[in-house]
Amino acid sequence: MSENEKLESDVESPIDELLTSYLDDELAPDERAHVEQRLTQDPQFRGQLNHMQRAWDLLDTLQRTEAPSNFTQSTVEMVAVKAADDAQTETSPGGKRGVIIAMACVGSLLAAGAGFFAVYTALDAPNRRLLNDLPVIEKLDKYRYADSIEFLESLESEGLFLDEETPDDSN
Repeated sequence: MSENEKLESDVESPIDELLTSYLDDELAPDERAHVEQRLTQDPQFRGQLNHMQRAWDLLDTLQRTEAPSNFTQSTVEMVAVKAADDAQTETSPGGKRGVIIAMACVGSLLAAGAGFFAVYTALDAPNRRLLNDLPVIEKLDKYRYADSIEFLESLESEGLFLDEETPDDSN
């Protein structure tokens, strides 16, 4: 049997469902009449029913075992205990879900902080350079007439470049 045939045989077809309902006597009278009419006309359909009936007959020959009397009660108790454990795990702050959510929040905050710092640093760099160069920019008109840097340095050492106060700075 090929792999495809094996997969096809594992999946119940609508015809198998119809025949199962027929054998279980679960069909409405008009559906039952339709199946019986098809059985008289379609040998393949009839063969499929016979095959299914033989399999069911073999199942009837198997030894029946009875479940213990407390089977239902113990099964329901196990399901209830499992549901209670699941509910407690989901609602407890120390559960795995709570830890994962807390870690996700901390990670998000760290990523947002790092992103803000990177953008702030990148956008603020040109302004800092201008701020550092502000004393030179303010006296640019005076420096324009100097012949060299050495000349300006000698004037600075003589104390000729005193910080001038503007009327706005005195307030």
